[in-house]
Amino acid sequence: MGGIKKILTLFLFVALLSAECFAGYPFLIYYGYGAQKSQIERYKVAVLESENYRDVKSFKNITLGYISIGEVENHRSHYPRVASMGLLGERNPNWTDSRYVSLKGGEWQKIVLLELIPKIIAKGYKGVFLDTVDSLLESGNDKTEITDFINSV
Repeated sequence: MGGIKKILTLFLFVALLSAECFAGYPFLIYYGYGAQKSQIERYKVAVLESENYRDVKSFKNITLGYISIGEVENHRSHYPRVASMGLLGERNPNWTDSRYVSLKGGEWQKIVLLELIPKIIAKGYKGVFLDTVDSLLESGNDKTEITDFINSV
């Protein structure tokens, strides 16, 4: 029985020590829209949905704007244009309101690099958080094209 108490005590000590190491909340990923600035600033780095937080210039922490580069969701403002350009492929079976995007012809890269990312940075974000990178493979894009695209970002 003494061995179990020592193990539980050690576990509790490690758990408390681990909690102390994360005091100050180092990282937040939040795609919602209801959190207040003061709540977000408790984190050293915050990934936010830039369409929900349109001005983060005064935030005291590092803010990164979320961007999906391998898929486009049907509620995004750029969805109709990307669809009309023929750049959208199959629906993601896990996220049915999202479709894979094609890198063929370089049009999607231009939209991301010349429009979407600059809009995010103009809102005061320090950088971008790239999501759905793996989805670029799902839509049959060439690995070299994918690598070149990510490096250009």
